[in-house]
Amino acid sequence: MRLLFHRPTFIFSVGFVGMIVVVSLAASWIAPFDFATQDLDRVLLTPNSINWLGTDQLGRDLFSRLIFGARVSLTVALASAVVGMFLGIGLGALAGYVGGWTDRLIMRSIDIFQSLPQFVIMVLISSYFHDWGAHHDFEVGAVLGMFVALCLVSWASIARLVRGQVSHLKTMPFVESAVVIGGTDLTVLMK
Repeated sequence: MRLLFHRPTFIFSVGFVGMIVVVSLAASWIAPFDFATQDLDRVLLTPNSINWLGTDQLGRDLFSRLIFGARVSLTVALASAVVGMFLGIGLGALAGYVGGWTDRLIMRSIDIFQSLPQFVIMVLISSYFHDWGAHHDFEVGAVLGMFVALCLVSWASIARLVRGQVSHLKTMPFVESAVVIGGTDLTVLMK
């Protein structure tokens, strides 16, 4: 950590991401206008002192929409990373610890999944939820589609990594000792 804080690019990156997080969390107080309020008298304005980034075709303030959009983007990115991480860790640990046909089934599923272009998978899932959103709620469908697409794309590489580590660690003497003294498979795997 000491070496990282001596690098200007790291400090700039952490500061920039931190600023985006703070601004998105405080969007209700920072944004000068409501992100959804339309003002048809102020359509397609260029940036000015009132509307810092101008307005769109419905007269909505683009700066306010950008700030509130950051909140949605960060939420989707963080939630999909966490879900993908837990899914990958769970399946990878299961495959590495149990072995046998369970390992082969999970690893062949990962191989098949990773052989498909991730961009195509994301487009297909997003289009499915886009169609679902057209019948229910468009914004929820778009956000849910991106969330599911990012979760499905991120889990496979994590599972492969975890499986390799767990396969290696399960042969270590401390794991064998834990099994001998009566540790259940779930307890040993969680430790």
